[in-house]
Amino acid sequence: KYLFVSAGGNFSAQLAEYEGSILVISPDGLKVAYSNLTADIWELHIIEASTTDTIIASYEGAPLLVPWGWSPDSKRVVFSNAHPMLLLTAGIGIPPSPLTESVSPYSLRWIDAEYFIFFREGELLIGQINNPETISIASGFSNQADARDYDFATSPSP
Repeated sequence: KYLFVSAGGNFSAQLAEYEGSILVISPDGLKVAYSNLTADIWELHIIEASTTDTIIASYEGAPLLVPWGWSPDSKRVVFSNAHPMLLLTAGIGIPPSPLTESVSPYSLRWIDAEYFIFFREGELLIGQINNPETISIASGFSNQADARDYDFATSPSP
C-alpha cells in the first residue's frame, strides 16, 4: 500500500495499492515505480499519487526488471531490464532509452535532472540524458569506486 503519512506520524490517506516486487519512491514523494511479472512479461509500472497505475515499459522474456531510482525532478525512473550493468530511463510519456552504454547502478549519482556522474574502469565520467557521449572528468580511481563514497559540488558554467 502506498500511503501518505504526515511528518507527525498521522495517517492521512492511502494513495494506491499494488502488488509487485522492488519499489522506489520518487524524490517528490508523488510517484512509486515497481516491476511486475505477468506470465513471461516483465512490466515497469509507475503509480502516481492520483492512484493512476501506468505501465511505462514492458519486456517479454526478460530474466529480470529492477527499478533503481529516480531522476531528481521525479520525471524519469532508472531501471535495468536484464543486465544490471546497463541502465535505462523511462517515464510517463517518455519512452525507455539507455542511460549510457555501460554504468554500474551503484555508482550513479545525479547532478541535476539532465546530468549525472558515474565511475567506469577507474574514471569519473559525466553523462547527459538522451546523449550517448560521456566525458571523462578525472581518472586514477579504484575500479570499485562508487560515486556515493565522494562528495561533489556543482556550479553553473560561466
